[in-house]
Amino acid sequence: MSYVFDLDGEEVWAPSNRVAQLYLGMIETAARVLRLPTGLRPKPSGDWYDIDRAEFTALVTGMVREFAASGHWEFRIMVGSLLGVSIGICDRAGITIETRDEKERTAVADLRDAAF
Repeated sequence: MSYVFDLDGEEVWAPSNRVAQLYLGMIETAARVLRLPTGLRPKPSGDWYDIDRAEFTALVTGMVREFAASGHWEFRIMVGSLLGVSIGICDRAGITIETRDEKERTAVADLRDAAF
């Protein structure tokens, strides 16, 4: 069994149940901390999620900015693991992550290398 995350009716990620549940918990917490919506909408079946392009992009961009600006190693480890997966989802969905400076570009590139 797995969860399915799709954008515009196209599957972009289908992790196992445990991985999806962990990701959903982490992304919901990050969204709450950043005061942004997750951009993930559950379908009635409960194991399918629609990705709202604008909201998900805003959240991932917000996480990139926080990550790149932070010197707090625990924060960077926790957010970095979530960002690696989120950047991978963006890449598969054709979502471009806008960066403002070299620190943000480097963060995205480094985390992308760690993604799936």
